[in-house]
Amino acid sequence: GSGFVTPIVNTSVAEGFRTLDKKVKCTVLPTEIKDNLGSEVKVELFSGLELSGAPVKTYVSDKVFLSQAATEAHEDVVMENVSSRHTFTYSPSCDETLKVYASGNDGIRLYINGECMVDRWEGFSWNRENFLYDFKKGQKYDFVVEHFNRAGSIGLELQFENMQINNHDAVRKADCVVVCLGFDSQTEKENFDRTFSLPQGQEEYLRKILALNENVVVVLNGGGGIEMAPWIDDVKAVLMAWYPGQQGGLAISEIVTGKISPSGKLPISIEKTFADNPVSETYYENVDRIRTPNINPYSRVEYREGLYVGYRGYEKNNVKPLFPFGFGLSYTRFQYSDIVVVKEGSEAVVTFKVTNVGKVAGAEVAQVYVGEVNPTVPRPAKELKGYKKVFVKAGESAQVKVFLPKSAFAFYNVEVHDWTVNPGAFDINVGASVADIRLNSAAVDM
Repeated sequence: GSGFVTPIVNTSVAEGFRTLDKKVKCTVLPTEIKDNLGSEVKVELFSGLELSGAPVKTYVSDKVFLSQAATEAHEDVVMENVSSRHTFTYSPSCDETLKVYASGNDGIRLYINGECMVDRWEGFSWNRENFLYDFKKGQKYDFVVEHFNRAGSIGLELQFENMQINNHDAVRKADCVVVCLGFDSQTEKENFDRTFSLPQGQEEYLRKILALNENVVVVLNGGGGIEMAPWIDDVKAVLMAWYPGQQGGLAISEIVTGKISPSGKLPISIEKTFADNPVSETYYENVDRIRTPNINPYSRVEYREGLYVGYRGYEKNNVKPLFPFGFGLSYTRFQYSDIVVVKEGSEAVVTFKVTNVGKVAGAEVAQVYVGEVNPTVPRPAKELKGYKKVFVKAGESAQVKVFLPKSAFAFYNVEVHDWTVNPGAFDINVGASVADIRLNSAAVDM
């Protein structure tokens, strides 16, 4: 499918280190997710959505799980307009903190010892919740999971992740600890919002690692910005891996070990707090509930930031993000020089030199920003209008040429319903990010 593909072969981060260099000794601190706690689960299936009347089927399963698969012992039950109750008891052999993941297609409720921990009974597509729970050795914990499925594919799953660090000695002795955090296909999807902060328990887990070893590299998975300000000063490096695909583990190991010099640049700004984001005050401010929640609730968002989307908004609001648009570190350093701008009619050509002044070969993404000096309509101070990635050996230089078409200077004119270039001066800036401008040309008249 387009949203999720199971690869034939994939490489984890730990496997990537071992594949890269046989001399690297890599110890894995497992925080694996499991779908049972060793207890038998009693399953009761009911006709209708409210768990009422006598169950139409009762059976025992090894986990809390429902799907369309016939192996779930309900092949003779039509899995639409049904509800179910799943009960089991857990007695831990030691004190432990588990992260509990509950997900269901339509309504889901979860109780532990009678306390409601998840209540998503509205029945709207997939409902997902996760939380941390402290279990004490020898105590008995009664779990009850309730679920209903109105129509379509049925889905129910309960999983557990141990957030303990069991091998303290390995963490203390390691030259470097690589901690992989962030989101995945369960916690970040296209049909619901995720948190800006790390998923619950991950920052606490990182703190436990840092208490044992200060040489920590954080690898972040996610499809957008993630809050780093509370902990970034305590770690040595952060690698934003996004969702790198089946060989992402090998690519990450190549970057962390220095086999290759990283050269990625941020296509977004990452703020210190969500309140710094230009949309923070209007996102979900005006929620429209025309339809009743049990039919089709939805929210309406008004785009009040206008032209000042992303980095344009941070500059207009005089807010300094944690990492600006276009930012990205490398294992080498680059200097910019010798900017020349040649006007060619309604277009322009920008040339400049990039020199690798570090000790290793690397690549730099040079960015060209344009801003109108005296605009007649509101316009951002500068906008990215061109860029080029150049690979440069240590001690060498590369000549860079970026072409700026007429559209690089234009704005959409609502009076004439077309793109317009005002006659007048434009600033042309070249930099390593929107906040790291290295070269400025004299204003160019267009």
